[in-house]
Amino acid sequence: MAPTAESSADWCEKPGFPSHEGSWIRGTAHGLPEYWYQEGHEKTRNGPPPRISIGTHEDAHVKVDDSRVASRHCMVFKEGRNWFLEGVSTKRPINLGDTMLEPGVAYQLSSGDVFSLDGPAHALRYLVEFDDADNWYLDTTSDNDFPNRWPAKMPGHPTEAPPAPEELKRLAWQTDQMRRRSEEEQVLVADWAAFSQYVKKHYHKYGIFAEPWQGSLGPVPPRPPKPVNKRMSERAFPALTPGQLGRMMVYAGHRLGVKMCVLDPLGEKSPAGQVAEMSVKGSFQDADSVRELSKKCDILTLEVEHVNAEVLEELHQAGVPVQPLPFVVKLIQDKYVQKVHLQKHGVPLPDFEKVESEADLHSIGERFGYPMMLKSRYGAYDGKGNAVVPNAQGITAAFEKLGGKAGKKLYVEKWAPFKMELAVMVARGVDETMNVTMRTYPVVHTVQRDSVCFTCLTPPVGVTQKQQELAQKVATDAIKSFGDARGIFGVEMFLLHDGSVLLNEIAPRPHNTGHYTIEACGVDQFEQHLRCVLGLPLGDCQLRVGGAMMVNILGQGETPEMVTKTMAPLRRALLVPDAGIHWYGKEGCVKGRKMGHITVTGFTPAAALEAIRPVLVAVDGDDAASKHDVPTKPSPSVGIIMGSDSDLPTMKDAAQVLDDFGIPYEISVVSAHRTPEYMYEYATTAEARGINVIIAGAGGAAHLPGMVAALTPLPVIGVPVKSSALSGNDSLLSIVQMPKGIPVATVAIGNAANAGLLAVRILGAANPGQRQKMAKYMAAEAATVEKKRRRLEQDGWQAYLAVANGNLNGKA
Repeated sequence: MAPTAESSADWCEKPGFPSHEGSWIRGTAHGLPEYWYQEGHEKTRNGPPPRISIGTHEDAHVKVDDSRVASRHCMVFKEGRNWFLEGVSTKRPINLGDTMLEPGVAYQLSSGDVFSLDGPAHALRYLVEFDDADNWYLDTTSDNDFPNRWPAKMPGHPTEAPPAPEELKRLAWQTDQMRRRSEEEQVLVADWAAFSQYVKKHYHKYGIFAEPWQGSLGPVPPRPPKPVNKRMSERAFPALTPGQLGRMMVYAGHRLGVKMCVLDPLGEKSPAGQVAEMSVKGSFQDADSVRELSKKCDILTLEVEHVNAEVLEELHQAGVPVQPLPFVVKLIQDKYVQKVHLQKHGVPLPDFEKVESEADLHSIGERFGYPMMLKSRYGAYDGKGNAVVPNAQGITAAFEKLGGKAGKKLYVEKWAPFKMELAVMVARGVDETMNVTMRTYPVVHTVQRDSVCFTCLTPPVGVTQKQQELAQKVATDAIKSFGDARGIFGVEMFLLHDGSVLLNEIAPRPHNTGHYTIEACGVDQFEQHLRCVLGLPLGDCQLRVGGAMMVNILGQGETPEMVTKTMAPLRRALLVPDAGIHWYGKEGCVKGRKMGHITVTGFTPAAALEAIRPVLVAVDGDDAASKHDVPTKPSPSVGIIMGSDSDLPTMKDAAQVLDDFGIPYEISVVSAHRTPEYMYEYATTAEARGINVIIAGAGGAAHLPGMVAALTPLPVIGVPVKSSALSGNDSLLSIVQMPKGIPVATVAIGNAANAGLLAVRILGAANPGQRQKMAKYMAAEAATVEKKRRRLEQDGWQAYLAVANGNLNGKA
């Protein structure tokens, strides 16, 4: 942390800072003098004076001999005059009842030291530690962006409440600027150790932290230029974008009116370069190329974490806005360090340990058991850099495969016996007051093929709402640990069989598991990323459809036949309604390389699964379902249950209606009295299985519909089954007499057909296709009645009844 005005006496107590005899004060070029002042007011640049003579004008000054006192003073050069401790001769003791420090007034500590906060046009910000009280005082700038004063007593004093959250966020903004060495946003701290502990104690929960300045006490570097206030269409926004993620980010920039410049070894021939306004040909690992890119634009972001983080930090320190922050990129690059960081912040993870030798793996294997997952700490992606250690005999092969013998850094994770893999995209930006704001996208179920993401489905079938909320919490807790970093983050997780969630990995950028957002959500992940880093309002992350499934298109090979096979799913998708086709424009067709993706949406996850089936068949043939963990038949939308198989003659009518409307369903016997455990399991897991409506039939006591309704948020339709004792009246009264808060839609005794029709109408509320089918059904019913009306009027009642009695099933 570099101070705006400082003395060696003030800073020499901290490790790494030089010590000088006497005291000296340095100003800046921003409202403060550029010169050192010696006694007699002579200008010099020849180093610190042994003593400082301080006064308000030529004939009235006060000699200060104590270096600790001198370290508390700021000298301001204005119109040829020296403005120092105005009113210093009226020094008075500190009154802890004061609410704020006044500029231009000398204050005396219990130690006898005197200090003052002067009030120039560009006031400095000070944090002052009182020797006799643990209070920190801050005098802010007079700029419109900040109040003229912070509260005199900050949190920690027993008699004062903490500042308002908006004030805390302003301090967070200042700490970010401190790291950039911007003079007007830096703070002079008398005791660094005490200050850093204070910040950690009171502000850590807000994501605020302070870092010591590691530079010398030499000349102040030039102040970084203020952000250029341009129209959105004039802003240049660079991205280290070697592939398809950058391409889709550029498309989002077009919608926002943001000019994009990309860096890639292929330049304008790269996927992103083909559509961007500008491009730089070079490697994102090459420092000079990154520096050249930064000169063309106002802000820097990335679409891949495997970049030169050192040059990003250099540019950030020089005042170039970089998001996500370089320290986050560097932290995520080393997967072991990433895990250590997340572990410190309480994020649930598989057990892991650093590996430096084969002997380490043998020792860890005895504790973790087998199999284990050995991983490269750097450069791993899409399964590259991972090796399964099946047993002790497989250690050598895995260690050699990942370059352990060549000195590559590795670590190992305990095997996570997961039920399925989940992912969540987390957006982190700021609002108009610079307060951090976060939003999460829906949870997706990801299916891997050869360690490469192949399909993503949302909402995830088989995952309860509680488990989805847990996954979102794990993801947001992890991203909160990254300080002031902004952008979109892809968080991959494991859902275990006991319902718990473990974090797997984080990507500080748009991610493959977020591609579905282009068709399915209010604002897609690429536009959201730009909003985050540009400080624009965040957009809607919620689904605008009932379900969505994405499939990656991988290259099959370079030959014409293999290129044709690669393109086959895209051609098939042209015939699929609500399919979004994305081709990345990559050179060649390397086997296993991501060439494009297809997203299909539907009114339910089951509908999306069914719609995308032809695309999967084009990828793998008729056995696509087994290869991609896709059901061989559509997932049921309705559950039909009954207390006994004796109810089936009644409940079959509901099944027949659903068959007529083409709605998939499941049917089962679930007894509230004889199998209560199964009833509980069925009701509590129905939503996760993709069920949208439950039809429950019961006779006699008829507790099944009400008990199921009490256990699930899904709509439940009750069917009273006719009983031998009371002809179903007991069943009807039992079902309709549910207490307030536990609704059950109840049809007439034995009328399961109406239950089926009501289920169709419930599903049709979000499905225009089903509403159209219902409208046709109603029109057909009306036509039947109209036909009978005309026949009755034409033939008379006797002839009509004769025909009706002959048909037996004739009805009016």
